[in-house]
Amino acid sequence: MNRKQLLPIVLSILFALPCTYGFGLFVPMTRSLLWVLLYGMSAFLGWHALKKRPGKRANIAAAVLGFVFACFTAAGTELERDGRLAFYGLIVVQLIGFALFLFFALKLLFSAVLESKLLSQEAGDLTGNENLFSQPSSLKKTIVFAIVAALLIFICWLPYFIIFWPGTMSSDALGEIRQQLGLSPLTNHHPVIHQLFIKLCLVLAGNSVEKGTAVYSVFQMILLSGAFGAALAFIRNRTVTRWPVLLTFCFFAFFPVNPLYAIMMEKGSAMAPVTLILILLLMKEMERPCPESSAGGTKGETPEKNAAGLRRTLEMILLIVSSFLFCTLRNNGLYAFVIGMLFVMLLAVKWQRKRLLIVFTLSLIMVFGYRFILFDVVEVPKSSSGETLSVPLQQIARVAKECPEELNSEEFETFDEMFSDVTVLGDLYDPVCADPVKAPSIFSSEAFQNNKGKFLKSWLRLGLRHPREYLDAFLMQNYGYWYTDTDEAAVSYSIYEPNDFGLSNNKHFESARYKLMELLGRIMNSSPAAILFSIGFSFWLLVLTMVILWLRGCGKYAVPLMIIAALWLTTLASPVYCSYRYLYPMVAVPNMFYLHKRS
Repeated sequence: MNRKQLLPIVLSILFALPCTYGFGLFVPMTRSLLWVLLYGMSAFLGWHALKKRPGKRANIAAAVLGFVFACFTAAGTELERDGRLAFYGLIVVQLIGFALFLFFALKLLFSAVLESKLLSQEAGDLTGNENLFSQPSSLKKTIVFAIVAALLIFICWLPYFIIFWPGTMSSDALGEIRQQLGLSPLTNHHPVIHQLFIKLCLVLAGNSVEKGTAVYSVFQMILLSGAFGAALAFIRNRTVTRWPVLLTFCFFAFFPVNPLYAIMMEKGSAMAPVTLILILLLMKEMERPCPESSAGGTKGETPEKNAAGLRRTLEMILLIVSSFLFCTLRNNGLYAFVIGMLFVMLLAVKWQRKRLLIVFTLSLIMVFGYRFILFDVVEVPKSSSGETLSVPLQQIARVAKECPEELNSEEFETFDEMFSDVTVLGDLYDPVCADPVKAPSIFSSEAFQNNKGKFLKSWLRLGLRHPREYLDAFLMQNYGYWYTDTDEAAVSYSIYEPNDFGLSNNKHFESARYKLMELLGRIMNSSPAAILFSIGFSFWLLVLTMVILWLRGCGKYAVPLMIIAALWLTTLASPVYCSYRYLYPMVAVPNMFYLHKRS
């Protein structure tokens, strides 16, 4: 063995120690055997990674992504353990070691992806004859496949519906039912368009809350399984083998989060099929070839060109409708849509940008028209200002808790006008939930509307004096959305009780329900598969997908994911540090859309 062959082995053995120690930042290690196994795995990864030459871009991507993920993991570990950032001592050593381990692992992953024949393709392959709907004769088969796939998924979900009859819901859904039955005033705190969907189900059930909940569950199962069926048909027309379709079908049908959200009365559940269809349609827009090149040199009107034009028109209408629903089914949907679509149009090519601009403009016109009718004509009260001020209110409350004497007279006077009692803010402060400090009995939205300038000025001045408390408050408010090891319930197993309607799950299947809950609880909380149920894991999977597409030279196919990324971004200002239901639409969009078919 010469010196060149020996060097990677020696370096990998030396690198293995900090890599193994750094891995303890992610998975706490207590047994010596586990340390030995991780040391061997680190040495193996390092040895092979040192021999690989995936290219400069892949090396840079592995180094940057590995370091960023290691930093977020270290930050999340400290926030969960101590409630604040410190980044000193041994945790810095662990961070460096974990970043090194991730560099080796990602470098090997990127090498495998770039060398894969399954994933290799030339730019423009997706505009060939194999593209979905490009051949009118394939349309019927595609629709049949989507319907059959949706039906199979629906059947797989039926046991959940029977066991949890008539469905599951949170306290928010009970509030929506109260408003639609006239038991409390109608507001847009929960989007009215979702409440109208609930109202339709109640009317069909003769205003029976139990039957109306069951009707809602069935409708939502149909909508979500239908969207999943369309996604499977989409993937089927773009892959070389059947494995991506089969794996995605298993994810849709058997990943327990999907059926449990399908029967849950929740805005996030209703938004998931809309988001999925929106991403599918945006993918088609990004794949659309230049009109001049697709004309094929033929002049005049032909049945084929007329049919293709009709399909493009129908797709644009569906895109506008799905965009409108995306913006209105959640109050943060509008912000996510605007941010995401601006990125989409910026990265699209010229002929795509024109159609997308039309979609963007018409969608916003419909949304603002809807909001004008809702708020100004029908005079439905808007949601409280406190809902959008979770982060600044938490930051003020943290300073009040950590440094109560630091409020000067001007700041005290400003905040005293908006809070019922500034002196109790520190006691009310909950690092992971803004509900106590933004409750209507504590924070006055009306006083804030009358004194926005004073509030902003005092908030900024306080932040300049206490940047660390502001940063800690912000990160504690959202770390569950980017930290992969957060312990937070992903799903709901019941109807919120007690409630005004005497509503509860079917008692006949109580034993089966508890056994299923126990099994799922074990899987989600204490098994190696628990990470799959982390919203932070789904976020980093999204980031990894976008990086891989960029490395493959297929960056434009990641553009529709900007919508999902923007939706994630808006949740960083949510009132709860980690709520799976806020981002279930991100989970429902599988990354296998991008295993494209080769020419």
